[in-house]
Amino acid sequence: MDYGAPRPVDGPRCPRHPDTVTYVTCQRCGRPTCPSCQRPASVGVHCTDCVAAAHRNRPPAVRRALRAHDQPWVTYGMIALISVIYLGQLASDEVTATLALVPLLSWHEPWRLVTNALVHDPNFPLHIIGNVLLLVLLGRAVEPALGKLRYAMMCLISALGGTVGVLWTTSPPEGVRFTDTGWISTYLGISTVGYGIMCALLILEIRRRGEVRSIAVLIMINVAFSLTVSNISWQGHLGGGMAGLLATWVFTRPSTSRQPGGSGTTIFRRIISDTTGTVVAQGLSELGWTLVWTILMVGLLGAAVVGRYALVAPLWGGFGV
Repeated sequence: MDYGAPRPVDGPRCPRHPDTVTYVTCQRCGRPTCPSCQRPASVGVHCTDCVAAAHRNRPPAVRRALRAHDQPWVTYGMIALISVIYLGQLASDEVTATLALVPLLSWHEPWRLVTNALVHDPNFPLHIIGNVLLLVLLGRAVEPALGKLRYAMMCLISALGGTVGVLWTTSPPEGVRFTDTGWISTYLGISTVGYGIMCALLILEIRRRGEVRSIAVLIMINVAFSLTVSNISWQGHLGGGMAGLLATWVFTRPSTSRQPGGSGTTIFRRIISDTTGTVVAQGLSELGWTLVWTILMVGLLGAAVVGRYALVAPLWGGFGV
């Protein structure tokens, strides 16, 4: 007899990991399943084989719908839109002149308050390339976590927040002397939305008690870049980031939303999996809350725009013109 040697442990073993003894069984097949193979279910746990089989047995229409839901179509749509507009900018300077934010003109041409996020510097291709990379890298994570509608509304609020940041941190001309060129400068780029997405990811990680260090470092690097490099509007970045942070914090409040992240159940999935109608009503109420909060925040930012122009001398804009 080999004294001092550990006795082999007897007991049920996981089929996928025969060296692991486990007394937890799958609620579907009854086989032992180790912690690595356990998948949480409404009651107990399921093994990975049963979960995979359940996914394969879904009707094709449901599988296609779920795959479509998980795709970041809003992010892809924004990238496609700014790319098409950029081609238009290369073809004609009028596109940039019509859509970019110029504070002195935007009171009488209010579309500029939002469309400035859709145009980029046609003479500097890295401008749009950098913003597209930011959307691809972060949008694919934030959009599924927030949901398509909330994500789209957050992006809209971030774009408008960037405009508000520019208006309130630059000064209009005094009389006929231009002491500050901020109100006759051109502001453009979807980086205001990019900052909103970065701050949205920060809030999502805080909500789920995840790792916030990486996104915090990314935000600090971008802030330092905005403050040290010329011809970059730190005002728009600040406004877009703060607006995106506020919108995400409101949209992910536990009382009015599902928990963000991969473990959250989407409205669509609850609707197709519920047969009593109760969850459908809950999904509709979430949609209603999203619209209510969006209207309130857009109204608040709109009031900030009107209030800023109300303070401008009548010669240069505001209510007197």
